Amino acid sequence: VAPDRLYPVGYVPMRDIDSPIKAGAFSSDGLEIETPWHFHDLHQLLYAFEGSVEIEGQFARYKVPHQFAAWIPAGTVHRTAIQRVRSGSVFLRADMIWSPINDLRVIPVSNLMREMIMHAMRWPIDGEDDDLSLVYFDCFAKLCTEWIAREVKLVLPSSDDPRINAIVNATRANLPRVTLHDV
Repeated sequence: VAPDRLYPVGYVPMRDIDSPIKAGAFSSDGLEIETPWHFHDLHQLLYAFEGSVEIEGQFARYKVPHQFAAWIPAGTVHRTAIQRVRSGSVFLRADMIWSPINDLRVIPVSNLMREMIMHAMRWPIDGEDDDLSLVYFDCFAKLCTEWIAREVKLVLPSSDDPRINAIVNATRANLPRVTLHDV
């Protein structure tokens, strides 16, 4: 069952709709974020510089450790959980990448990708494009086409049954000390 049938799904604008900005970054360093189901008009590459982040799509849940990133194509309904880890997202206008891959996926992070994501943080999504950022994000988008083709399967169970979700959420919240009896 699609999340929009279970939960309200909202469009989350990452920039002013009239903005000419092609791309930018968002640093979620140290923030505790639990988003509702949402989508946006930009592609998103989410990376935890340490620890891990969780992404849930319509068909699966992913716990993404720092050696990997989550690729969230524009228009993909998802929700995100980031618990006080140093992380960041690079957002790219949908027309910057042409790829037949249009599903949420986990991809391995090469040294080059990690360094480029870190460097991209200097251009916030709510900032202004300049000549250097335009060239940088065009190059980043071209490399993304190759990067997103390398999917790895790091999937956790997902369910639309409220009882199962309560068990999964309680287990996740108490992972260091949970027992089978508690579950």
